[in-house]
Amino acid sequence: MSEASTASRKDLDSVIHTLVVAMNNERSNTPGPRISRGDIAALRRASPSDPGAPTFWRVCTQYVEPHLYTNAHWSNDLESRWITILAMLAELHPLHRRGASAGGAMHNAGVGEQRLFKALRSSGKELLATTRALTRLVANRGATSDLAEWARLVLYQNKTSGRNIRRKLARDYYRSEHTSPLEHTGATR
Repeated sequence: MSEASTASRKDLDSVIHTLVVAMNNERSNTPGPRISRGDIAALRRASPSDPGAPTFWRVCTQYVEPHLYTNAHWSNDLESRWITILAMLAELHPLHRRGASAGGAMHNAGVGEQRLFKALRSSGKELLATTRALTRLVANRGATSDLAEWARLVLYQNKTSGRNIRRKLARDYYRSEHTSPLEHTGATR
């Protein structure tokens, strides 16, 4: 069992939602947890090969670790994955919409088939780099998606659940060719 598999879907969705709310609260007067603009910028620039950024450790120990892992579960690989996830959240947090498909967002943002399948077939460092590039493209095009789907893509790379996540992204990508942006998310008009 890998470290990433210890996180349940419900817990991961909850952590991602809490992180997004904390990032979005910085831009409003809403009470609740906050991640500062400076920390968001630092997370956006973070590199999976360098977990030395204080912001990464602050955010991980406050928001991620207490809900998903114990110290015994952390590894260098898992830290690199979470650095990537936090960088993606920093990039996409204003575009988070629960239930909106990441595959549909990629299609709506104009991500080409070759880029999509490069991401779906990659793992390790290549997946981390490819996913970061995809999130920048999706962010630049303003396509909304459920950021927990992006996190699952990064966390679950080599198991049956990883294959299922990739298949769902591909299905949603191609389904978007034939449906309106709301239909493939399950959202109502």
